[in-house]
Amino acid sequence: MHPALQDLQSPFSLLINTQHDTHLNAYHLLEHLPLPTICVSLHRPANNLRKMLARKEIPTDNITFIDTVSMQASSQYPEENTIYLWNADLTRLGQSILDQAARIPGRKHVIIDAVSTLRHFYSQATINQFMHHLKHRLPEVQANGIFLNENHRPWIPNMQFSKVLEL
Repeated sequence: MHPALQDLQSPFSLLINTQHDTHLNAYHLLEHLPLPTICVSLHRPANNLRKMLARKEIPTDNITFIDTVSMQASSQYPEENTIYLWNADLTRLGQSILDQAARIPGRKHVIIDAVSTLRHFYSQATINQFMHHLKHRLPEVQANGIFLNENHRPWIPNMQFSKVLEL
């Protein structure tokens, strides 16, 4: 197991602060956390993210994507293991995440990639409410929350996580 993850016990919430050039390295941690994973893609189309992960030799066969970008960007879809949301508000997005997590039996991970993207569309108060609600509901569906944040945008204040990593 990766040393930074040794003391994590399910259910956990993990914030990973990344730089633009190290962002995809966060996905390498999944090799040390071998559970089914739901990746909520807020920043780029799922097919692009899947290709980028493949180039870094990060397997995606155990990942279901929730893509919030492709339909708005007129990107190519559909892809296998991908759910497409059109113009989802945060309430609908949160419910879609929880519904998909409930469909997968046993423990799993939910990756939000990237929380910093939400700041382009929502107020700080709205993001705080969404994150608080999601973080506290994930254990109900046996899901660990992994929240990616690009460091060029400071993290949301007043949120506590099981662990915070800097990549």
